[in-house]
Amino acid sequence: MRGLNLDESLRYFYLTLLVMLLASTILFLMIGWQRVDAPYQLDYGEGPLLDRAVRIHNGENLPDIYRYPSTYPYSIVNYPPLLFLSLAPFINADDPTYATGRLLSIVCGIITAINIFLIVYKFTNNGYAALISALLLLASPIIIDWSSMLRVDAMALALSTSGLAVLLYWPDRSIGLLLSIMLIVAAAYTRQAYVFCAPLAGFAFLSYYSLRRATLFIGLIGVIGLSIFFIINHLTNNNFWFHVGAIYLSGGTPEPWAVLLFEKWPYAIYNIGPILIGCIGFYFWRGTTNRFVWAYILGSVVALIGMTKSGANLNYMLELYVVLVLIVGILIDKALQRQLHVWQAQLLFAALIVQVGIFNYQSISLHWIPYNEQVVRAEEWRLMKDKVQVTGGNVLTDTEMGLFAQQGYPILFEPFDFSQMSRHGRWDQTQIVQDIEMQTFDLIIIQNISEYVIRERWTDEMLQAVDNAYILDDTWHCCRVYYPR
Repeated sequence: MRGLNLDESLRYFYLTLLVMLLASTILFLMIGWQRVDAPYQLDYGEGPLLDRAVRIHNGENLPDIYRYPSTYPYSIVNYPPLLFLSLAPFINADDPTYATGRLLSIVCGIITAINIFLIVYKFTNNGYAALISALLLLASPIIIDWSSMLRVDAMALALSTSGLAVLLYWPDRSIGLLLSIMLIVAAAYTRQAYVFCAPLAGFAFLSYYSLRRATLFIGLIGVIGLSIFFIINHLTNNNFWFHVGAIYLSGGTPEPWAVLLFEKWPYAIYNIGPILIGCIGFYFWRGTTNRFVWAYILGSVVALIGMTKSGANLNYMLELYVVLVLIVGILIDKALQRQLHVWQAQLLFAALIVQVGIFNYQSISLHWIPYNEQVVRAEEWRLMKDKVQVTGGNVLTDTEMGLFAQQGYPILFEPFDFSQMSRHGRWDQTQIVQDIEMQTFDLIIIQNISEYVIRERWTDEMLQAVDNAYILDDTWHCCRVYYPR
């Protein structure tokens, strides 16, 4: 790496930012380590993914996983199979936990940071700027959160950025092109939303060298990706498309504009970092013309369309955050090479220092679980585990669904997906409503969260049936427990 040759004020700015980012990296590792061994579910989607991995480990195949949900267990497999196929061999059949998947996500977060370093270094040949970008990725509360859960997002992001890093370093070699394509296709078969952004950025980069090679890149991604799709879809009697295509594209009920404008989008911007978002404007104002970065921006913005649907979370912003840290790396390089005015460089460093400070505060306040809360959540997890065991798994719930897989029971019903399908006219809820009214289930446990979220997960008819046939017996810290009247 070239020497850090700066005037005194910028040197102090750079070193201060670096120290704060190192503190952020320690925080990334501490929160990740805290979460790895947590027995309870951290997110609604962890339990179903653990269920898929356990079922594969126990000998079920893809047609069993991607079956048409015409009867119990009612389940929708929201994602392609690569994550749970990867986890299945490492699941402890006697005691399935979230630890393996969470540890994989942490490693994938670190791999993504390494890829960011490599990409920025490729464009700038400046290791100091690349280091800031890599550490800034790990500083984000969004990355800290989604890189420490058993979810598909961290793995998909690691595969996607790995494919782009390989392509940037070996654009003219066939082995580099093929490896890049396989990694990007693998990302799409981890989370289908990754089918757009990385291919577009790779195409834009290659088109600078050869439009023919860029076209070959996109064409092979399409051929290989579609070939895998048709094989899996054939094996699953066309149900693979139903789960990861038709249902995914129909999505949840669109959020009201008031919710988007005054709740979801402000919260998303606050978490991703308004100062970093401002860097896009600064980057544009400087007239930088890196077609790879601009294609990545376009792809990540298109991915944000998914944020408009009910139940969508901040994971739709992960690729946009990658673009932001890439832009910061390029701007840091310009500052270090004195291509910015001193006051511009000082303002850039000062803004980043403030943003990292805000990030650290957010991560501690939002994602670090205090010891007393850990105790409460672990105790409630044990209580729920006992209740599931006593009832033989004859329970409806929208929380801690991983408990069923951990005790060898199927998840009978995944309320959010089927409630949304019912609202779209894609599924008839009559059977589940009648079963609730007939007190078929020994227990119903509903997460103790806002009424708005509860009504996203359960239809009005289901909730009315619960009120008619069940009595609220107990309210815990995290959930409400209903018994038959």
